[in-house]
Parts: sequence; C-alpha cells; structure tokens
Amino acid sequence: MAFGQRTGEAPDPFLVGVATLGLLAEAAEDEPLLCLVDDAHWLDLVSAQVFAFVARRVQAERLVLVFGLRDQVPASEAAKVFAGLPELRLAGLADADARALLASAVRTPLDDRVRERILAEARGTRWPCWSCPGRRRRRGWRAGSARRTR
Repeated sequence: MAFGQRTGEAPDPFLVGVATLGLLAEAAEDEPLLCLVDDAHWLDLVSAQVFAFVARRVQAERLVLVFGLRDQVPASEAAKVFAGLPELRLAGLADADARALLASAVRTPLDDRVRERILAEARGTRWPCWSCPGRRRRRGWRAGSARRTR
C-alpha cells in the first residue's frame, strides 16, 4: 500500500503520523534533526496531513520541520493543512536585486532575451536567478538562444 507497491486498504493516517513522528524522533536522539520539505504545496493530501501532524507535535523533540510553500490562488488542499503553524513569509527579490543576483551567477555574456525570460519566469524567486543559467548551459542551453541545443 505504501508507495503504491501493494493493493489494499490505506493505513490510518493517524497511525502513519504517529509512526512518522516516532521515526523522526528516534533519528534525532543522537543529534538535532532538520527536516526540510520544499514545495510542500505539491504534496498529496495524506502526506501533507502526516507532515502537519508531526510538525504540531515536535516541541519535545530535537527536531525541526521547515516547509516551503508558495502562495497560490486558490490554495491547494495540501497547503491548507499547514494553516496555523508558525510561518515566516519571504518576499521575492526586487527587479534590481534579481538582476544583480543573476549577473553574479552568470559570468559569461547572456543574451538579453534569455536574461529577461529567466527574470520573468523567476518572478523574484531567488533559486531560478541563481541556478537556472548554469543548469541550462550544462543541459545544452547557450547564450543568445531561447532553444535548447542538441
């Protein structure tokens, strides 16, 4: 049933939550543990419920859970599950800051159309501004081209 490997009745989400909490708490016995779940808004509903259950019960553990979620309209069902947990909202980069970050990450000339597309797609998000150009070059993208080379 877990991971779709077998058919059968789904396990009780409460029991899965308790088991997950126990597993993570045990892993954190020797040293503190950070569990980072990025793009948590894309989790399936049951997984989100399990993580939210654990997050609400870690006060006594040497364990921290951090969830990265994007503001979406409308919010996904998974994102709604995390409502009520402490949150820190991060704003996107201002245009000038995004341009500066992209310029620092790309040390070779970058075609204006490619630069503008990266900035438009990133919409102030740091990660695409930092990683996209290098990743595209490694995957066959080249400056001056909006197409992938083969």
